[in-house]
Amino acid sequence: MSSPQQPSPPPSALSATSLARGTACLPCRRRKMRCDGGKPVCGPCVAKDRQEDCEYTGDIQGLTRTQLLEENISLLEARIRDLENPSEASSIKLRDAPGTSNAPVALTAPGPSNIAHSERVAGPSAARPQAGPPEPTMQDVQNLLNAFIPHATRLGFFLHVPRFVQAASLPPGARDPLVEPLLTAVCLWGSRLARGTPLAAFEDTLLAQAVQGVSAALFLASAGERGHALLGAVQAEVLLAHYFFALGRFLEGRYHGGAAASLALTCRLHALGPPAPPGPGAGPAPGQALPAPRDAVEHGERVDAFWTVYVLDQCWSGALGAAPALAPGGAAHRIATLWPLAPAQYAQGVRAPHTGVPAVAQFLAGHAPGDLEHLAPLALRAQAATLFAQASALAARYSDDMPDKPVFWHEFAALDGLVRGFVERFPQVPPALQGDALERLVARTVAHGAVIQLHIRFAKEQAGSHDACLAAANAVLAGVQGVGPQLGYIDPIMAILLSSVCQVFLGELKAFGAVYDEAYVAGIRASLDRVVRIMESLGDVCPLMAIQVRQVREAQAVS
Repeated sequence: MSSPQQPSPPPSALSATSLARGTACLPCRRRKMRCDGGKPVCGPCVAKDRQEDCEYTGDIQGLTRTQLLEENISLLEARIRDLENPSEASSIKLRDAPGTSNAPVALTAPGPSNIAHSERVAGPSAARPQAGPPEPTMQDVQNLLNAFIPHATRLGFFLHVPRFVQAASLPPGARDPLVEPLLTAVCLWGSRLARGTPLAAFEDTLLAQAVQGVSAALFLASAGERGHALLGAVQAEVLLAHYFFALGRFLEGRYHGGAAASLALTCRLHALGPPAPPGPGAGPAPGQALPAPRDAVEHGERVDAFWTVYVLDQCWSGALGAAPALAPGGAAHRIATLWPLAPAQYAQGVRAPHTGVPAVAQFLAGHAPGDLEHLAPLALRAQAATLFAQASALAARYSDDMPDKPVFWHEFAALDGLVRGFVERFPQVPPALQGDALERLVARTVAHGAVIQLHIRFAKEQAGSHDACLAAANAVLAGVQGVGPQLGYIDPIMAILLSSVCQVFLGELKAFGAVYDEAYVAGIRASLDRVVRIMESLGDVCPLMAIQVRQVREAQAVS
C-alpha cells in the first residue's frame, strides 16, 4: 500500500557525535572525560578496560538498587491497601504509556499498554480463600501434576521435569518440606488448566497456599545448604507471576515477577559462566551464591532459570511501561550468563559458545551469530524480549521538545536495524504448533511487537514507520492463524501483543477509512475481525484476552 509521504528524520539526526548535557556515562562524567555515548559500553570505557563500570543514569531501564527497592515497596503497599479495603479496591491504575497524554482516543498511544488496563476479572482471591473442598489427596495431586506437565514449558517451568515429578510424587511425609511451595504452585496451575473437571474446585485453596508458601520458603532456605530450594522458590514465583498476568491482575503479577528477579540476582544467576567439573558436596563457585551444581543438568536448570526470569521481566516491563529489574546495561548486575540451550543438550554435555563478551551486550551491539535456526526456543524468546523492552524504553524517551533529538534518532536507527534484522532472520514456524513451535511463535510475535512499539508513535507522520507497523501487524496475523483454545494455554503476553496489532488496524481505519478505496478498507476491517475472533477464542484459556477484547470493542465503537 502506498501512503502520503511524510518528512523523515533529518540525516544529521542520525550522525550526531555530540552528547546532550547529562547523558554521558557515569565513569566519564566522574573523570571529566569526553564520552561518545556508545551503548551498552562507550568507547572510552572500552579503551580503559572499564566495561563493567560503564552505565547511564538516563536510561529508563537502568534503575539503581534503591529505586528498585522503592518500586517493590510501593507495589507491596498498594497490595496491602487492596487487602485491607477490599470494598474500595478499584481497578489498578497503570503507568501511562508513552505519549498517551496527547492521544485523542484509546488505542492510539505508542504501545499496547494503554489498552492493558488492569481490570479485575472473575478469579480466586489470594487474600481470603472461601470455604471450599478439602486438601487434595495424593491421587488429586498426581492428577493435577498430569494436567500441568504438558504445558510446563509454556508456563515458564525451567526445572528438569522428570526429577521434579520424581520428588513431587513421594508421599507427603517423605517429601522435602522445601518442595511443598513449588508443588503447590504447580498444582494451582494444574487446577487452572483442568477447567470443567472436579480438579478445578481446588483453585481457591491452592492459590492461598501457594502465595503463603512461597513467602515462607524464603525464610527456610539457606543458599549454602539448600541452594536447590532457592531455585525452587524462583520457579514458584515465576509460576505465580504467569498466573496473575493471565488473570489480568498486573499488580500481583509484577510483584511476583519482581520477586523472581530479585532472587535471581541474589543467587547470581545472571553471572553463570561455563559449567565447571561437578563434585559431590562442592561449595559455591567463586562469585556464586549457590553451591556448585551437581551435574550438567542442574547447571542447565540455573541457566534456564535466569533466562526465564529475564524474559518475564523484559516482556512485562515493556508492556506495562515499567522499568525492568534486569537491565542489560546495568553495571551492578552485568549479564554474563550464556544463552540457554535446549534441555536435552545439557544432559548431552553440549556447551554454549563462549566468546568472553556478555551475551546480551554482544547481541545489542549487533555482533551475535547470524544463524537463529539452531537457537533454543528460550534463547529466541530472550533475544526477542530484549528487543521488545529496548524498543519500549526508547519510544518512551521521545518528546517533541526533547533537547537531544539527534542522539535519539541515532539510537532509533540502530535499534530499528537490529530489530528488522532479527525479524528477517527468524526461522520459519511450523503451522501445526506442535512441540516447541508455539514457543517459537511467541518469540516471533514478540519481535514483531518490538517493531510496533518502536514505530507506532511516529506512524501518523512518518511513512516508513506507518508501513513498518502495518507489515508487523499483518505478519503477526499470518502467524497466529492456527492459535486457538485447543492449545490449552498461551502466554498472556500474547494478549498484549495481539492488542497492539488491533491498535495498528484501528489506527489505519481511522486515518484512511474515508480516503482509500472500499476494498482496502474492507480488507483492514476483515483483518481486525480475525484478530479479535482469535482473542475471543482464547478468553477461557487466558482471561486477559477477554479483558483486551472488551477494550478493543470499546475502541471500535468510538472510532
